[in-house]
Amino acid sequence: MRLTVGVQVWRFGILLGLISLTGCAGWSQATCVNGLFPGRVRPIERIQACANADYANADYTVRLRGTVGDRAPLLNGQVYQLQDSTGEIWILTSDMTLKTGDQVVIRGRVRYLSIPLAGQEQGEFYIEELSQLERK
Repeated sequence: MRLTVGVQVWRFGILLGLISLTGCAGWSQATCVNGLFPGRVRPIERIQACANADYANADYTVRLRGTVGDRAPLLNGQVYQLQDSTGEIWILTSDMTLKTGDQVVIRGRVRYLSIPLAGQEQGEFYIEELSQLERK
């Protein structure tokens, strides 16, 4: 019995290793970003790294942790740049109380803003904040 469990654990380890080597190729963006453990906080670079030509389907939920950077007010909210050690991304929020330097953990929906310019796509990914899970 102990040998059987050991072999199964070993096989699972090899499977996880192979999955990590394949990267994002052929996976949906949501699977690529969230991997095998959806709901965990992800590095910002993972969103950009998993972006592909199918940007029109950028509509999935992620959790991010970082520091509030530059901010810009909007009519019913603001956008702010969320920064972690891997990169930065713009966040759209209705929370007007956030300040530069605040530490937050958010849950948000990945969106894509298409900006066609001179026949080339210059769009950018951003996050529509759904909720703040933590704030310091």
